[in-house]
Amino acid sequence: MRTSFVFLQFNRAARALLCTILLVALAHSTLPNLFAAQTGSEQSAGREVVVPNGTTFEVLTMNELFSSTVLEGDAVYFKVADDVVVDGAVVIAKGTNVEGVVAEAELGGNFGITGKLTIEVGSTTTVDGQTVRLNGSYSKRGKANPAAVGALSVMLGILGPAMYHGKSAHIPSGTKIRVSTASEKKVRLKKPSA
Repeated sequence: MRTSFVFLQFNRAARALLCTILLVALAHSTLPNLFAAQTGSEQSAGREVVVPNGTTFEVLTMNELFSSTVLEGDAVYFKVADDVVVDGAVVIAKGTNVEGVVAEAELGGNFGITGKLTIEVGSTTTVDGQTVRLNGSYSKRGKANPAAVGALSVMLGILGPAMYHGKSAHIPSGTKIRVSTASEKKVRLKKPSA
């Protein structure tokens, strides 16, 4: 009986020692990686990243637009669809506001002529607060209904098509537009907030 008691104590001591060795080995293998990740993010804060000319990303329209309710020159607002990442760093954050303008707004007209709406993207802001010019536009025409024009022609002769008014162009809220940066820009990364 005394032998089994000594064996149990030895077994407990051996298990405790084995657990300690495993914990030390685990800590030794993961802690350096943990510290490396922390110092890596600290090292990236404050460094400059060059955003190349022509860097592409998507923006979303923030409002519904109709060619019958907007005028050329009216401001249009977008937001950045996803983080823009260059060299592993976010240079333009998702949700950042983007400004643009209505470049063309034509009403629908008689004879079934449809409206047309063109919007152009202008600029946004980088994570360090700089304005960056963008290239990109989107055009949409109103829907035509040739069958209605044809039916009016049959019923009213030459006056039929003149009486059919074409539809306005419509760009829904949330429409994705592919844009690109208009020039190279150096962006200084921010320090992570605590």
